[in-house]
Amino acid sequence: MIYLYAITNQSQLPPNSTTGLLRQPLYFVVYEELRAVVSAIVPQEVQTSAEQVWAHEAVVETLMAHGAVLPVRFGTILEREAVVEALLRERAAVFRADLTRLAGCVELGLRALLLDLPAPPAPEPQANPSSGREYMLRRFAAAQTLQARRVQAITAANALHAALTDYAVASVQREPTGERMLLSAAYLVRHAEIARFREAVVALDAANDHLRLLCTGPWPPYHFVSRDEGCGMRDALAPISPT
Repeated sequence: MIYLYAITNQSQLPPNSTTGLLRQPLYFVVYEELRAVVSAIVPQEVQTSAEQVWAHEAVVETLMAHGAVLPVRFGTILEREAVVEALLRERAAVFRADLTRLAGCVELGLRALLLDLPAPPAPEPQANPSSGREYMLRRFAAAQTLQARRVQAITAANALHAALTDYAVASVQREPTGERMLLSAAYLVRHAEIARFREAVVALDAANDHLRLLCTGPWPPYHFVSRDEGCGMRDALAPISPT
């Protein structure tokens, strides 16, 4: 069986990337100028462990450092080399277009987290509620105040996302996870713009007291590889990244 890491048009493997999962030797399956980076694998030995996921990522990142690369989802296994070659042949036009479009770019990830909001001011000592109804009205007003502040924070997160797109070739917003995460996004950024992008994140973080911005990467462009509905590899080429 064949384990697939990435598609590239690099003519040779980087000298510091010779083995992949389970220390199996890497090699190319070739179709014209396109190359699939693969290694032999026993499917039962592939596990979704941190060690193996990062071994996969290390191969892709090393390729990224030497040229354009289309990362493939962790755990993608094909039956034999002929199937890999058929994939390259059938999707050659898409792969070539993606390699051209993504050349010189990396993916940067961003998460905007909501910090603890300050509690609303405590009522004046002399303003103790005279009834249960008044008490509930005050609780309701306090809850509305906190909700309004959360809405303001979400608006700020969306505004900073719009500001960061000025430094990116493309961007993708992902579904936030957890109550505190207001924004989860990936940006396709040219190498020359990485420093400016990060500087913009630092400035936006300082300007938003109730948000914490976490910028990660550079990563291979997982979220910007084309997905072909008519190809059996659609799931393998779907976004999945350490961000």
